[in-house]
Amino acid sequence: MIKKTILPILLVLILVFAMMPMAASAEDAGTGHAGQDGWTEWNDEKKLPNEAGKYYLTKDVTIKASWSVPEGKTTLCLNGKTIKLELPEGKTGRVINIANHDKLTICDHSSGGSGRITGGNADNGAGVNNQGTFTMEGGSISGNTTDNGAGVNNQGTFTMEGGSISGNTANCGGGVENRGTFTMSGGSISDNTANGNPGGGVMNSSTFTMSGGSISGNTANYGAGVENDGAFTMSGGSISGNTAINFGGGVEVLNNGTLNIGSGDNEESRDITISGNKNKKGDGKTDNVYLHSGNMINVTGEVSAASKIGVTTESQPADQAPVVFTSGLSGKGNISNFFSDEGYAVTETEGNSPEAQLTAHKHEWTIWETEVSGTYKIKCTGCTFGECTVTATAEDRDYTGEPYDGVTITAQPALPPELFITWTYEGRDGTDYDASETGPTNAGTYTATAIVNVRANPTIINKQISLDFSINKAQSTVTTEPASAQNLTYNAAEQQLVTAGTASGGTMQYAIGEDDRTAPTSGWSGDIPEKTDAGTYNVWYKAKGDSNHYDSEPGCVKASIAQAKSFVISEPNALSLTYNAAEQQLVTAGTASG
Repeated sequence: MIKKTILPILLVLILVFAMMPMAASAEDAGTGHAGQDGWTEWNDEKKLPNEAGKYYLTKDVTIKASWSVPEGKTTLCLNGKTIKLELPEGKTGRVINIANHDKLTICDHSSGGSGRITGGNADNGAGVNNQGTFTMEGGSISGNTTDNGAGVNNQGTFTMEGGSISGNTANCGGGVENRGTFTMSGGSISDNTANGNPGGGVMNSSTFTMSGGSISGNTANYGAGVENDGAFTMSGGSISGNTAINFGGGVEVLNNGTLNIGSGDNEESRDITISGNKNKKGDGKTDNVYLHSGNMINVTGEVSAASKIGVTTESQPADQAPVVFTSGLSGKGNISNFFSDEGYAVTETEGNSPEAQLTAHKHEWTIWETEVSGTYKIKCTGCTFGECTVTATAEDRDYTGEPYDGVTITAQPALPPELFITWTYEGRDGTDYDASETGPTNAGTYTATAIVNVRANPTIINKQISLDFSINKAQSTVTTEPASAQNLTYNAAEQQLVTAGTASGGTMQYAIGEDDRTAPTSGWSGDIPEKTDAGTYNVWYKAKGDSNHYDSEPGCVKASIAQAKSFVISEPNALSLTYNAAEQQLVTAGTASG
């Protein structure tokens, strides 16, 4: 009796537990590293971990005091979430503090990559103050304010592989103040401000190595992109669009600082760009690398042909007294890698190991078209450069789905480094073109315009050369031909005559023709033809093109609906008849189908 009572109770309990919601597993919790071995979900909204490990956030975290990274090695994935320091009015603090010997890696593997570290307002290192080892792979450090190093104050080892340091404000070093070892291979340092002082993007007084990434849109009194009083080595990446109040829009190299450029022996050669920076002192004057007297750019490795570096020297060149501004250039780069921010001619020094120098001559370029379409000449009066013939071509091509890249420039001799050419595109003959940095994609007719600019003053447009070209429609194709439907027999209902085909660059269409020699001119449709009556049909097919594709050549397949067999439903029956001198039916009427 007891067993009979316990069994139903156990069954009920099992059902109840089965219906209860289970605790979320790591695989079910949020995104990012959920379910991955070694990672721990962090869902506390008011504090951060106090033990080393690998964590990913599932909620925004608002802390009331600086987070001291646990002793050891910690990895924190922002996972699209925000870490914000929120202090009482009048209080100051850093968001993250990394002590000596401690290690922190910040990443953000969310789909939007919107993770953020913000709210710091300490005397230095408001976002991250690093005295240990800090690696940044993703996320952003933004909206922090301080005296020095608003985004990151580095006195240890800082490696930036991705993410962004942006929108921070300091007296010195709006983005990063580096007094340790700072290596940047990716990511961006942008839109930071040093109020009235140096180092909008980076303030470097120790060792800074840049092999990739970008430093842009920063502002400062001096050295808006990079203020360098230490050793700055650049083997790749871009410093552009920064603005100084006085000078050093891109990089200011102080007397105690060195600027080394070029890829090392074991490095892949990358493009180095320090261009498009300016200062407000000269009403928007181009100002890229500012070298104080006695300083040079040390070419310590290979410099790619596409690298472009603008230079301003504190010592101005004079007649018979050029200013040499490179060392070690021979065999690693050439003068075409450099241009003068002030329009001076860049020439080679004499000797077996030539260097780049600025001469007192300022270029005044003249550009004129020749009688040959797309060809023009460039010359500077009174310049040893001579005359350069430039030929622009824009070849027609077929639609590929990729932006047009057929415009080419050839220059004999090489185009002077002070000049550069940009392209604009415009649809013509009714062609619409949504202007972008790349050329058009869709089939149509276009005009490409080459605009020659002077790097020292990019607002000056010297000449425009226009060329017409076409992107022709490509051919659509039938990738799978339709086949005759098998075993069709008349059944008094409509039946599809063929199987569906497939097309590339268009859509399948079908029509029924009178014969298999001449394709019909009307009746085409995307629907597979259907017929009811028995017979043989000529089913034509083709890939119908679109705005970027022509129609394919039509093909034909024969399809048949066989006659159905007729049969007797009811047989006639003999009648019992008696002679009556008149004709009489001998049997009753039968019935048939078909």
